[in-house]
Amino acid sequence: MWNGWVAKIMMSAPIVGLAILASCNKEPTPEPPEPRQSIPLVVGSWWIYRDTGDTTKFDTTTVLYDTTYNGHEAYAVAGYLMGSYDTTVVYYADSNLNMAYNFTFGLIEMTVEGVLMPEFLALGQHWQVGEDSVSGIDFPPFFDPTDVVILSIWGTVEDSALLSVPAGDFDPSFLIHYEDSIFKNSRDTLITTITTYSWVCPGIGITARDENGDAQTTPTAELWEYHLQ
Repeated sequence: MWNGWVAKIMMSAPIVGLAILASCNKEPTPEPPEPRQSIPLVVGSWWIYRDTGDTTKFDTTTVLYDTTYNGHEAYAVAGYLMGSYDTTVVYYADSNLNMAYNFTFGLIEMTVEGVLMPEFLALGQHWQVGEDSVSGIDFPPFFDPTDVVILSIWGTVEDSALLSVPAGDFDPSFLIHYEDSIFKNSRDTLITTITTYSWVCPGIGITARDENGDAQTTPTAELWEYHLQ
């Protein structure tokens, strides 16, 4: 009986050894790539955009300097981020890219604070960018000084695809739909809605913009060249 067991063990030993060897030689499962922040914020980084309607026109967005805002490490960015070419203060906190900027529409001027976009982008995200109100605007027939004018901005990640622009091919480029709604007097009257789009490639930044407001998602400005510090 013992001889039979010994024979079985000796016969199975090479098979077990091969199995162990195969498991040792198996390639390890690669680690998933680290998620990249929607826009890299480093002083000295810049992005140049070319107008698609007039290819002789360019504008530049630059991270100027670091600062603090509401107790957070922040950056001053000059150029286009939310339809304003003034300096925008941006910072990452609470899993979002937050910002504060001056909104101007005709006689309406206000400072908007809120969420530019999530820190890590994904399809279907929906958030309130910001909201503010102002009064004392005399602009017949739309407003009189007794009206309270309310600006409410929302953002939605609607799509993700390869985007080819002069600066290269960027995959994924997330399509963010921004909707600015202007109301008066507790939202009982909608004055207008402004629709814009931004394409964002995580780790690179904004790769294209649509500022027409016509919901056609056709870029009006494309990334021409960029430099990340």
